[in-house]
Amino acid sequence: MFQTPLSGLGDPAAFTPPQRTLSDAFSGAWANFVKSGMPAPHDAWPPFDPKAGNVEVFTPTGVSQRTDFATDHRCGLWSSLALR
Repeated sequence: MFQTPLSGLGDPAAFTPPQRTLSDAFSGAWANFVKSGMPAPHDAWPPFDPKAGNVEVFTPTGVSQRTDFATDHRCGLWSSLALR
């Protein structure tokens, strides 16, 4: 599924080095999750805490934990729309 060419979306063979890094990190996290139930080694990816709002963010420069995701992505706006 991951790193498979998809017509109109992308071809992993044509990824730039940063795109390859992002793809490898994301697909690696999914593979680890499937194998062990954990997307990363123990304690490397803490459980989500609703009060902290901590999430893992994947970017071409690496994976990091952030607590400003909801603000940065304006989740309050989307929640207020009560879309169903």
